[in-house]
Amino acid sequence: KGWDIGVVGMAVGGERRIVIPAPFAYGKKKLPGIPANSELTFDVKLVSLK
Repeated sequence: KGWDIGVVGMAVGGERRIVIPAPFAYGKKKLPGIPANSELTFDVKLVSLK
């Protein structure tokens, strides 16, 4: 859900840092390399839309 919210309004060529709190990422679920309750940070550049 956090990813969907984070990219809203982006234009081609735009750059944004998206910080996703644990409840909007994986929450209490643990994945390989991602501990439970982790805040996720992504640096995103939108290069094209389909």
